[in-house]
Amino acid sequence: MKNTRMNKRGSGKKSRNTATFPSLVLGSLLIGLCIFLPACASSEASKALGVPGEASSGKKALSQHYEVYAEGVDADDTARMLECFFQYATEFFGRSPTGKMRVNVFASRERYVQGLVRDGFPDPGGFYGQLQANMVVYLLLQRTPDVTREVILHEAVHQFYALAVPKKPGVVLPWWFSEGMSDYMAKRDWDGTRLREREVQLIALEEEPQFTRDWLMGPNMDLPAMVSGSKPFPSPGHWAMARFLAERYPDRFRDMRKLVEDGMKMEESWGLIMGGSPDEWVGEFMAYVRSQVQPWWVVSHAWRQKEGAIEAVADSAAILARQDKPDEMRVVISTGESKGSVGVIFDYSSPDDFSMIQFLPDGRMQIVSRKSGGKNRILVEPVRIGDQPRHRVHLIQGGGKVRVRVDGGVLGVYDTQGRFGLYAEGCKAKFNVSP
Repeated sequence: MKNTRMNKRGSGKKSRNTATFPSLVLGSLLIGLCIFLPACASSEASKALGVPGEASSGKKALSQHYEVYAEGVDADDTARMLECFFQYATEFFGRSPTGKMRVNVFASRERYVQGLVRDGFPDPGGFYGQLQANMVVYLLLQRTPDVTREVILHEAVHQFYALAVPKKPGVVLPWWFSEGMSDYMAKRDWDGTRLREREVQLIALEEEPQFTRDWLMGPNMDLPAMVSGSKPFPSPGHWAMARFLAERYPDRFRDMRKLVEDGMKMEESWGLIMGGSPDEWVGEFMAYVRSQVQPWWVVSHAWRQKEGAIEAVADSAAILARQDKPDEMRVVISTGESKGSVGVIFDYSSPDDFSMIQFLPDGRMQIVSRKSGGKNRILVEPVRIGDQPRHRVHLIQGGGKVRVRVDGGVLGVYDTQGRFGLYAEGCKAKFNVSP
């Protein structure tokens, strides 16, 4: 289809949410705009909008610049977020589209296809994910609200940029550039009022830094070819390169973008603005990527960082493992009214091979060792500790041993060769971790 852009975002796979390169000063100014400008405060209307012939649980919200249809997420909240994004993008690009932009979020693939057919597009068959057709965004509900918001913003960047900055005939932007721009701009936190640039968090929705680091250390790394677009850049690198340029050299990145939009080849604009060949920047880029590597590995997608704590919303067993191996870790677990199971992991090797202090929903605590092949072993038999909503766990390790303390008492010393981690199952819980 003409003027159609497709992105595969597999059901159950990690979605690559993209963003670009505003300066930190612009980011701060836009926070203020999102706080005070009424366009960020409310949408004009919210009403049911069904696909013809089908029952619909979706809502439609109209704001100054957007028409949002959403299933499974709040349409009014999404419209407010997009209005704040519109102000941010306008400041960054120095221009903005006219008229309302359409964004559609569907709760299932079936509903997604129905929405496309309703608008006159063919059934995409086995395609799962977003379709940006004639600058209208169609996307599927993602695995968590945070990821859904990020994907919405990712596609909104593409939509805004295509409408506000039309490409000149013959201009071809490298894939890393357009995706990196969307990745960087989409990685922002939304609290219902403000859209803020995301700092490097304890938990990344994606693992871009780790993947990019491994690629840079591999035999196929060719930064000049990647920058020019003649050789594929690994998907995580889109975000890493855009963030590197945006944070370290925001003015140069802006000037380079303008030259490329006017038709200059990317490698030429790099040489003119950045100076020298991209090869000369490998060392600094590598150091930057290493500084961004996250301390946590999301084994199961039920985790997010919120107000300095780590929060789990887990219907089934979910694990968050540490990348590093600190000598000790202190954890305060708060479960509130939740009646599920929570725990602190030690000796983590894999999702099927770890030990943990587990707090059960009936008010008991146990230490269990889970091994691959179903060979589980109880290290400490379940003991009743009461229904208190908060527990403190302190782990100290060294010399292949870990000392376990719970609520001030020592439970024992156990063998360990693995890593620390967190566990949640069938509950909502908050974990305050140090260091």
